[in-house]
Amino acid sequence: MTPRNGITRGLWISSSQLTADAIKTESMWEMSGMSMTKLVRLHRTALVAVVLHCCLFAPASAGTLYVDPMFGVSVTTNIRYGSALNGSGGGVDLFLDLYQPTGTGLPSNLPAVVLMHGGAFVSGTKQSSTMVTLANEFASRGYVAASIDYRLLSDLPPPPGNPWSFGTGRELSWLPSFLAGAGVTLEQYEHTIAAAVEDQAAAANWLVANAAVYGIDPDKIAAGGISAGAASSLLLGVGAVDAVDADIGAVFSMAGGLFGSETAVDSGDPGVFILHGTADTIVPYTEAEFLQDALDLADVPYATLVIVGGSHSATPMLSALLSEPEPFFEFMIDQLAADTPAVPEPSTFSLLAIGGLGLWAFGRRRTTQRNSRENGASDVPKRGQSCGQTPPPRRTRVVIENACPPASRESMAPGALRGSMAPDASPI
Repeated sequence: MTPRNGITRGLWISSSQLTADAIKTESMWEMSGMSMTKLVRLHRTALVAVVLHCCLFAPASAGTLYVDPMFGVSVTTNIRYGSALNGSGGGVDLFLDLYQPTGTGLPSNLPAVVLMHGGAFVSGTKQSSTMVTLANEFASRGYVAASIDYRLLSDLPPPPGNPWSFGTGRELSWLPSFLAGAGVTLEQYEHTIAAAVEDQAAAANWLVANAAVYGIDPDKIAAGGISAGAASSLLLGVGAVDAVDADIGAVFSMAGGLFGSETAVDSGDPGVFILHGTADTIVPYTEAEFLQDALDLADVPYATLVIVGGSHSATPMLSALLSEPEPFFEFMIDQLAADTPAVPEPSTFSLLAIGGLGLWAFGRRRTTQRNSRENGASDVPKRGQSCGQTPPPRRTRVVIENACPPASRESMAPGALRGSMAPDASPI
């Protein structure tokens, strides 16, 4: 079996190729006075030396930048990213927790992602367990992740310059009784949603303004979240709240929806990774279908991870996502148009030790990976497809059910998570 590790895999293939080439040219070597036995012995000695070199000098963590967990994570909490008005005319300070990758092999400018918790725009915190987990997963792969707090219904945000509203007939079924119990109107709730989008945009713009301080690529900012945070990310991504301006390159939505704002979707919008359960009674799965139809119509790239029988709970969504995280992280970085070389790169000493062999190994891996992305290759099935088939490049869907179980993939162990956690809010 060919090893998966980038360095060892390339050398294994190259060494085998050298053996084949040597067999083909046995007569040439014999003419030079070197027997085939000596040649094979020399090859074996060289192979052992190469393997020992890889074990002794290769970095401990190897993989694909932005796709595989390769780095440590440091957390800086309660950074003020802005302030906004509340219903009484006062100011609300807005804070984020910043998760940064640590270790060797990091580029000088990294992509960033703004993460938003759920909680029906009524409750929740940037330290929810789901946000802490996602922030660690992103940062361990080379992202700068910002988990943010934002204005909630209790702040009674004033009407935005361009109010947002639910589409006709798209109000959630539980919303009237929910609002009646909270003693607020639908219009006030819609203002709160628009305010959340404004705050998320402010956080994204803060990352851009402070890109040089935190080593961020200002042209590669993503947004995503769960439930209310997912809805805000989608509304921000498609520009549904006109007064809000932020350049977002990729969006992921865990049980979110546009709730009637699908008409705002156009061909210039960022690609979207959609994750939704078919048995979700809080944000029905039909919201994911409305979203897919709008993205299809506008020819916007997307991928959908469907959890058959999945509810609105964060637990099955995270489990499905992290049981096979590669398609998700590959999609996100592809949409951000970042280069994804196999790293860590060999050191100068490594190149001297293995010469052209090492250069071939890394060059071949990069070329193969880049070509597979350009050709639209993917290892996730599309709608109605069985496991193991190759889908077209722009439309993919993974169905999590007994007939198509996700393969086990490496992700961060719970004990490795950085940052304090709070329980997830509900219902959205």
